[in-house]
Amino acid sequence: TFKRKIPETCGRCHSNGELMRPYGIPAVQVAQYQQGIHGQILLGKLPGKDPTLVPTCVDCHGGHGATPPDLKTVHAVCGTCHASEHQYFRKGPHYESAKRTGAPKCTNCHGNHRNTIPAGGLLAAVKKNCGACHKEGEEGYRVALELKQVLERGERVLADFQKATAAQTVNGAGSLFLKGEYARLQNRLSVLKQVTHSADPQEAQGKLAEMEGAARSALLYHQKVLSQKQAGIGPILLALGGLATGIGLISLAGALLILRWKGRREQGAGHR
Repeated sequence: TFKRKIPETCGRCHSNGELMRPYGIPAVQVAQYQQGIHGQILLGKLPGKDPTLVPTCVDCHGGHGATPPDLKTVHAVCGTCHASEHQYFRKGPHYESAKRTGAPKCTNCHGNHRNTIPAGGLLAAVKKNCGACHKEGEEGYRVALELKQVLERGERVLADFQKATAAQTVNGAGSLFLKGEYARLQNRLSVLKQVTHSADPQEAQGKLAEMEGAARSALLYHQKVLSQKQAGIGPILLALGGLATGIGLISLAGALLILRWKGRREQGAGHR
C-alpha cells in the first residue's frame, strides 16, 4: 500500500462506527491523525517536512497483527524516530516512573493520533500541562517552571540575535555568515527543547549557556570583521582615487601631444 494511502486504507474499517461499536473502539482515529502534525506532514501540508519519514498507522501498531503499543513501551515506539528526545527521556525521572507504572508516556503530554505542537510549547502552560500530575509547590512543578524559564530565555536569544543582525542579513556585509549562524542557533534551540525531556534544569541551563555563548561569539566575530573591512575602505579608496588621477593626467598629456602633432602637420602642409 502506498504510504500516503495507509491511513485511508485502515480507515475503511476504523472510521466505520458500526463496525467498531462491538469492539468498543472509537471511529475517529483517522480523522484525528489527519488533524495532527504527523497527518499534516503526510498530506504535504507542512512545507519543509518530508512525508516519507512520517509514521503512519503501521509504524506504531504494526500491519497484519496490529495492536496498540504496550503502555510501558510507548516511549520506545516514539523513540524510533524521535531518538534524541527518547535518549533524554531515559535519563530522567519520568522514565523510571514509566517503567514502574506505565506513566507518564509520550502520549500523555503530546497526544497520540491528533498530536500537535502547542503555541509556545507544552511548558508555556505549566499549570495546564504539568499540573495534571504535579501540584503547585511540589518539586516536579518547580522543575517545570525552571525549564519553562530556560526555554523562554532560549527563544529570546534567537530573537535578539535576529534583531541585532536584521540590517546586515539583507544583502549586507557578512549576510551569509549571519544567516548561517542564525540557522545554527535555531538548531541549538531545538536541542534545548529536546533536553527538557530529561526534566533536568541543570542540564538545560548548560545547553542554554552554550547557546548564549555561541550567539555572543558570532556577533563579536562579525563586528570584528566588519570593523576591519570598514578600516580598509579608506586606503583602498585613496589608492583608487590616485589611480584615477594618474590615468586622467596620462590621457590629458596624450591628447595634448596628438593636438600638437596635428598642428605641426597642418603647418607643414601650408608651407607647401
